[in-house]
Amino acid sequence: MPMRLRTRSAAPGQGRHIDVSEEKAAICKDIEGQPHEMRDAFVDRLYEGLVGKADGMKYLKESPFYDGKKGRWAGISKKPRQSSALQKQMQRIMASIISCLGEKGQKDTRQVVYKAEKLKMMHAGPKPQDTEFEFSSPDIVVKATGPHFEVPAIGDVGYSNVTACFNVRREEDTEFGTVSRYNMVCHAGIYARQIFIQQPNRQFVRLLHITERHLYIIHFDRRGAQISKAVDYHFKPWILIRLVLGLSSFNAADIGLDDSVKWEIEGGKKVRGSITTKVGGSGLEVEYPLADIRPIFSNKDIVGRGSVIYKVRDPETGRMLVVKDIWRPSYAVCEGKFLEKAKGVPGIAQMVSFEEEHVPGVETLKYCPLYSEGRPQTLIQSRIVMEHYGLNITNFSSEVQLIGAMRDTIAGHMTLYLREKDAIIHRDISSGNLILGGPDAAPGFRGVLIDFDASNLVEELQAAGCNPHPAGTFIFASVATLRSLDPEHEKAAVTWSDHLDDLEAFLYNLYSVMTEKSGPSKYSVTEYPEYYYAWAADSEKVAAEAKLAQFHQGELDLSHISPFWSQASKQLLQSFFKFIAPLAVLKEEARVAYGNRLVKEHREVHKTLRKDAKEHYTKILSFFDNALRELERNAMPVTRSHKRAQEVDDDDANAEHTAKRIRAT
Repeated sequence: MPMRLRTRSAAPGQGRHIDVSEEKAAICKDIEGQPHEMRDAFVDRLYEGLVGKADGMKYLKESPFYDGKKGRWAGISKKPRQSSALQKQMQRIMASIISCLGEKGQKDTRQVVYKAEKLKMMHAGPKPQDTEFEFSSPDIVVKATGPHFEVPAIGDVGYSNVTACFNVRREEDTEFGTVSRYNMVCHAGIYARQIFIQQPNRQFVRLLHITERHLYIIHFDRRGAQISKAVDYHFKPWILIRLVLGLSSFNAADIGLDDSVKWEIEGGKKVRGSITTKVGGSGLEVEYPLADIRPIFSNKDIVGRGSVIYKVRDPETGRMLVVKDIWRPSYAVCEGKFLEKAKGVPGIAQMVSFEEEHVPGVETLKYCPLYSEGRPQTLIQSRIVMEHYGLNITNFSSEVQLIGAMRDTIAGHMTLYLREKDAIIHRDISSGNLILGGPDAAPGFRGVLIDFDASNLVEELQAAGCNPHPAGTFIFASVATLRSLDPEHEKAAVTWSDHLDDLEAFLYNLYSVMTEKSGPSKYSVTEYPEYYYAWAADSEKVAAEAKLAQFHQGELDLSHISPFWSQASKQLLQSFFKFIAPLAVLKEEARVAYGNRLVKEHREVHKTLRKDAKEHYTKILSFFDNALRELERNAMPVTRSHKRAQEVDDDDANAEHTAKRIRAT
């Protein structure tokens, strides 16, 4: 539940320019290492079909913007005194290319905008009524209109209505001699991330860095970043022509937009929308009207799953559904296949349909070939239509609702794990994946476990004898999972994920809610224990050691828990902890004892634990059932201690909670 928060101040009504060095550092971390170099052949062929050779040659011959005798673009000085002069001339050249060679729709809907026009392109986050916001200012952008673009909340040009951004600088201003192209990529990544966020149907983003001599193509997709070698666009003028036409194209696919998601625009704003998906292998298409114009969830990082979730209406019944777009490595099993096996299981998200490959044959490798060793060679986008559920467990309205929701998700997890055939383990139990059922949900449906994209078949994990691609949020991850994620323990015998890893994660989720909350929509004002901050550390080792230390103590200190929580809930938490502690310690001791040798004895430890899985689940469910019986038996009016907890001023509590979360990072 704890998340990183950043707070910044801005001059009222003016906004605040982003801290470029801080944002670049965040992009560096996001793209996970050095960008990779594009193949020359890819650069030479990119967008070659957008303009005929004869038309291109005619333009170069007749245009006042290209000097054929000198073999240079006119007005581009070999040694410009200021970047602003270079930027303004490049803006004119780009506008000329679109005007003379672009398609009719392109000419009518695209405008090249130069930052001298005081661009303040706001970053995602502020509401329209906010008077403080963050912004950045690319040198040149192509402003667009059409079914994928809308005017931003502040200003008339933003990341929500541009096809591409361009950095145009003198070579000496790029510090190219002292700073690697990595710096160039990270700067461009600031713009790319905002385009991904504010244009949720983006599948890739391309940008250009242009100097008086060269241009560099920078490509971002869910794998990371690639950059071309320096291209002499004077010697190869057709490269610049193709790139300007491609990066301003009227064709959605050319600029990385998924045309199956589109909106109706009125007054520059999105007012209605739809998303089209295929059902099964029949090829039958269903168009779902969007219930919300914007996604109800989207991943903020460039690299990774790139999850985007839309709330939609069934066109026939009108019932609410969700459509989830997500990227996965080509070696991974589509989440839809696991949900298909989970149909009819209470406590588990129910799927309507799925596309294993949203666009068959199109994957990140097709967008930009070549990727490095040790990284996924390609990612594939899936689309899943599911039943719509409520908010996650941190939004509980009562103790009974929270305890009932967690109880039913554990029961659903048990059903999937203990099946004789196609047993499934979830492997990513976090508060965002534990969803509350409806207000009057019957037992079995009070909570729903979602997000199976990190799941595995149990038999496959056991056969592999390892924990491939471990997943999870540090604060909720089991000790064994943290060991799997820790580079220092890369060669340790961590074996495979089992039910105890997920049950341990359920424990941390319950503890987190009871520690941070003092009632529905209220955060605790009590100081968190020191070890809780360590559980949320950015270090796998620190988090694992802190959890082990607590397990060795044998019980939890619950003195910090708000008086809102009844004795029944506290007893549940303590019993759950005492049950998990010796089992987690046993697994760690086996890992230490056998080192990097996955010997028979080590396997036997895990096989024994697997054999006792039903007993483990039954015992833990009994803790929840006892607590629910006690809570329902008492069904007590609000006690004075409950009332005191609930009367805490919301603003003070939320401010204190924010300070604690910042401290945790």
